[in-house]
Amino acid sequence: MSELVYLPVEQLWPHPDNPRKVVDDLEELAASIRENGVLQNLTVVHVPEHTMDEGERRKVFEQTQEHGINSDEYKLAKALLDSGTVPEHYTVIIGHRRLAAAKMAGLESVPCVISEMTEKEQLQTMIMENMQRKDLKVYEQANAFQQLLDFGDTMEEVSQKSGFSVTTIKRRVKLTELDQKKLKDVVDTRLISLADFEELNKIESLKIRNEVLEKIGTDNFKHCVASALREQEIKKKLPEIKQMIKDNKLKEINSSDPYYNNAYKEVSTGTKFITEDWPEKKKELLDKMNKMLAKNKGSKPCYVLDKHWGEIRLYVKVKEEKSEQEKKENEEAKVKAKEAQEAWEELKRQCGEIQQLRESFIENLKCTTKNKTTILQGALMAGVMNGALYNGEDHDSIKNLLNVDETSMEWDQREEAYANKIIASDVSNWPKLAYYLFGDRPDRCLTTSDGYKKQQPKYKAQAKMLLLYDWLQKLGYKMSDKEKALVYGSDEIYEKTKAADPEPVPAGTAETDQAEQPGEV
Repeated sequence: MSELVYLPVEQLWPHPDNPRKVVDDLEELAASIRENGVLQNLTVVHVPEHTMDEGERRKVFEQTQEHGINSDEYKLAKALLDSGTVPEHYTVIIGHRRLAAAKMAGLESVPCVISEMTEKEQLQTMIMENMQRKDLKVYEQANAFQQLLDFGDTMEEVSQKSGFSVTTIKRRVKLTELDQKKLKDVVDTRLISLADFEELNKIESLKIRNEVLEKIGTDNFKHCVASALREQEIKKKLPEIKQMIKDNKLKEINSSDPYYNNAYKEVSTGTKFITEDWPEKKKELLDKMNKMLAKNKGSKPCYVLDKHWGEIRLYVKVKEEKSEQEKKENEEAKVKAKEAQEAWEELKRQCGEIQQLRESFIENLKCTTKNKTTILQGALMAGVMNGALYNGEDHDSIKNLLNVDETSMEWDQREEAYANKIIASDVSNWPKLAYYLFGDRPDRCLTTSDGYKKQQPKYKAQAKMLLLYDWLQKLGYKMSDKEKALVYGSDEIYEKTKAADPEPVPAGTAETDQAEQPGEV
């Protein structure tokens, strides 16, 4: 058994690879040590005086980059680099926090046990000592796992030693790919769940993942992730789509061309190619192309490819004779028409994105004692609005949710069927039923109701949309900056003809008892 000795604190150096990079909250421990002394010994290894090899020099140089220029760590590393010689000392393996508190308490020496360990054994000991502590930062944990792997341990061996599952270790290690300065900043300054990192890891591009990392822990994070994943799926599918277009000899046209005149006839509704049921959609799109070519022989097949939204629309060119004056007027007007149509396409895309955020919020909303009144209030608001405007509910969504089969039903039978289903409906369906009453669907969720589609979009407040957001925010929904700009009229996509309507102040505060539950990464 190793002998217990007292060593001067100035001869005790922190281990450069200690997983815990920040040692704080020392006041209480320092007060205890000041009164009772250090009750538990430190574990250290002896390091004789020697000249630094290239590996040590590189590691010390990295420390100078990591620590602040006025820190003790920086000064020590700088002195070592200048001299090239490491003096005799003892490196702390277990007890970094006790050592820092003992220095704060004014102790000149502390009890230590001197052990003999290889570099790998030192690292393993420190990691196992710190790994189970709840206050270990996620980036510290990630780097600790990576260090064990760098020393030759397999995922299974690290799992066995640490008690964490292989899946958890893989997810943690993936965080080491991120910009570590950004990661440290957001972890240290924001409330972030591990489920947020799991969502971030779905983004395959490291560059984009680091860009979205800056938004983690903010109201804009989900919006940024959704946009990045949509762009990611489109990028994957585009080569296949372009090959299909090439095989069928279609010509690309500007998205504004079909809206300007009758020169083009649409022969298919837009087909999304980033959906989960793409194999079926692919067959559907090919069938549309083949039918178009067979039915419109002699006409020029054309297409519009929306790379932002992942959609393709098919057209044929209609033959028509025009005078030179008409052709000149067409060319002059096309520029304005193109700009206006591009703005409408972008508005449609952005509104589709924020609609998905609202729908996702409702999908995950649980009906509780505290928010039940607010949910019912939403249903009342939407119902009154629909009654006043004579707009029907989102019929298909309600029908599917309540599982009503309308096949061969007379009107009276449908009324009775819906009444029975609504009475028997479980309370868990209430948030969705209330939401469906607003009619919030991707194909009709534009944030403005004003503007002719051959001109730039003009903002006009959508009363029903404002009611929907008032309700959602009372339930705890957080609007991203892009949503606020689109919904309240300050987005740059709108033509600036007048001051945007002021952002309404929600009538009440959020009523929710759904505390965020950190997920497992």
